[in-house]
Amino acid sequence: MTGIKLSRRLQQIANFVPASSRIADIGSDHGLLACFLVAEGIADMAVAGEVAEGPFCSTKKQVKECGLDNKISVRLGDGLAVIDGNIDVVIIAGMGGELIVKILSQGKPKLSGVRRMVLQPNVDEEKLRKWLYSNGWEIVDEDVVKDKRHFYEIIVAEQACTQGAALTALEYLVGPVNLEMRTPLFHEKWERELAKREKILRGLKKARFSAVSWHRRRETKKEYRLISQLLELLNS
Repeated sequence: MTGIKLSRRLQQIANFVPASSRIADIGSDHGLLACFLVAEGIADMAVAGEVAEGPFCSTKKQVKECGLDNKISVRLGDGLAVIDGNIDVVIIAGMGGELIVKILSQGKPKLSGVRRMVLQPNVDEEKLRKWLYSNGWEIVDEDVVKDKRHFYEIIVAEQACTQGAALTALEYLVGPVNLEMRTPLFHEKWERELAKREKILRGLKKARFSAVSWHRRRETKKEYRLISQLLELLNS
């Protein structure tokens, strides 16, 4: 055992990494997850990528303190620019879904040899799922984790052998595997999300009319209807 203690969020991400993987953790947050995976023998080697000098130096220090310099390469670079053909699992966690989409889109050629991605968007999960299905990736697993009162969705995707059917609007929003598994945390999260949409709609009703507020109200109403349908299904 390593003695490295992970948060619930990071531990569940680690649980989705196959044994003997060669991983790249993009935006590695001090390299904690990479150190854990290598020290535990789950990953054979790792690349920890950072886009800014400060986190890059902090990560190098963490890796050195763990005595893993020979198995973890800390690299300074933008997104997937830090990886090469030696990587088969990519982890991107703790960012907005829109930013993750941007990273994947800009670095798409780097994904040719990658067999699995473990992604944890903080927001805009729907946009990420749409990108995955539009770019030859299939969602093979998902989970909802609650860590310090915050809910996080983890999306596990693998390169699809054939182009699958597009998901429904509800599946894009909440996740096809989540919808099938229907865990208690999944239920709890979407009850909270419905309450959030109700609050947003009340605020928009009082707001001065504009094209932006009209568009947001329309999109929020659409999400409200989908979440209401989901909760009816879960409570039936």
